[in-house]
Amino acid sequence: MGTIHLYLFVCTGPSLLLFAITDATQCAESLRYGTAQLTEASSAYFSTVDGNVKHQDFTQILAPNGNPDDTANNMVIHWHFADEKTLKDRFVAAVARGEPCTWEIHYGGSTYVKTGTWWYSDVAGNMAAKFAASGSTCCFSSDDGAWGGGTGAVNGDYNSQQPGDFFGHGNWQSMDSSCSTMYANGAASTRYGLKNFMYLIPGESSSGLCHQLRNYIQVSFASSIIHHAKI
Repeated sequence: MGTIHLYLFVCTGPSLLLFAITDATQCAESLRYGTAQLTEASSAYFSTVDGNVKHQDFTQILAPNGNPDDTANNMVIHWHFADEKTLKDRFVAAVARGEPCTWEIHYGGSTYVKTGTWWYSDVAGNMAAKFAASGSTCCFSSDDGAWGGGTGAVNGDYNSQQPGDFFGHGNWQSMDSSCSTMYANGAASTRYGLKNFMYLIPGESSSGLCHQLRNYIQVSFASSIIHHAKI
């Protein structure tokens, strides 16, 4: 029997809210957005449904093989921002001036902590207008966009603001065909089956409301993988 790396999310309040799925060909300039609700089975899309939900934390599951339950290979990133904002205001502020953030990354059996400023892309366009739109349309970013973290500025509009220790994926001053590149501590690999899941954690801070169990629990059976549990 093989070893399974199991991670849990334990919540004493509202559930994690899935607000975006990106993939190997759609993470910025080709990413559709609008008011549709997402599930883990959805195609790439940014949902504005929870635009008014306040939070201070994101959880990101970057699945190189497209399977959010593939805990042995997935990258899990916990984002902690400096203040509480709605999802809409988070993106408005990120594009306008950058959002200070600390990322705790779990990948390959190791844990990394990075601190920087996340912009997504400073030329992504009018975020307030995109959150106000009804229906579904394209495209979420006017130009570029980065999903992940590293030391210093994280801004998809500038190759010079792609940290050398970046974890995640994105369109770095390119086209969305480059979304297939996954970065792990700056090391790039092409993953055509990649799928990236972005969740917000409602409330001021995950430390008091919803915390991620940050240590992988090794279970010596080869079935019943739990992707996340909400209690």
